[in-house]
Amino acid sequence: MKRTLHLLPLVIASLIVTASHAQTNEPEGKLILFDTSHGEKYLPSTEYSLLSFELRQLGYIVKEDEIKDLSGIDLLVISTPTKPFSEREIDQIVKFVKDGGSILVIAGVADYLNPLANRFGVHFNKDIVIDKSDNDGDPQSPIIHRFSMHPITRGLTSFSMYWGGSLGLLKGEMAIAWGDQDSISIMMVREGDKIVLKQENTVYGFGEYPPVLAAFEFGNGRCVFMSDSSTLKDFYLNKFDNKELGIRIFKWLLHDLSQVGEEGENISTDVKIYVQPIPIKSKVYLKTDLKKSEWIVSLGPELGTLHSSGS
Repeated sequence: MKRTLHLLPLVIASLIVTASHAQTNEPEGKLILFDTSHGEKYLPSTEYSLLSFELRQLGYIVKEDEIKDLSGIDLLVISTPTKPFSEREIDQIVKFVKDGGSILVIAGVADYLNPLANRFGVHFNKDIVIDKSDNDGDPQSPIIHRFSMHPITRGLTSFSMYWGGSLGLLKGEMAIAWGDQDSISIMMVREGDKIVLKQENTVYGFGEYPPVLAAFEFGNGRCVFMSDSSTLKDFYLNKFDNKELGIRIFKWLLHDLSQVGEEGENISTDVKIYVQPIPIKSKVYLKTDLKKSEWIVSLGPELGTLHSSGS
């Protein structure tokens, strides 16, 4: 009887600890942090809720917070920032990756992303990838099906982009997905109160395969750069292989995906980094006429990604 009484406090304490752990309902997995300190628009609590659900189902811990102390974080996600990064923050992120962390950078305002991206040999071009033959309803929504031999793209058939641009890369082998033979990308140039897309301002022309997704190792860490923020949004996640692409990106960055690739393509493209001196400060609405070589974009009052004027 005395032994039972002595054991009772231990049993009660054990039950309290168990109940407390159950109430948190937090998996003891790797930590993914979505940065919120630079006005990021697309987060697990907004446009990436379905993707975040899938990641949590896999046992990952998904959080949103400002970049402060990166110790204990396995993967840092920077998605669609609307504020610039300081030099101190950039140095902190570069060191984090060199020391073994992983980073996923998803397109936003190029002027805010490029000071960081350039440190990794990547540049977000201020252009739009257009494909008149392989698209999801309009030329500015190309379907991407050209892949390299990489674990992320293994087994994928295609994924879609929506008003996304291209990447400039220090090394061609950093790219793992491209537009196809008749995909082109056209730089956005301001003319008065409009943004004009003209064939003469082509960044990647026909047969130059614009890179749209890059994955590579940097120091002891890993990096993925996506040139389109819409591919993983809730509205588009279940189209084509978008969801599988997203899951495989996170698994590879978190070292939970085999390094063995399958058959793919190695496309040799010239490195193209275009720095447009004119900042784009407003949301743009694109009107297209496929019979013309010129696209006119009218400016709206807000910051943001591209949206069709007819939507």
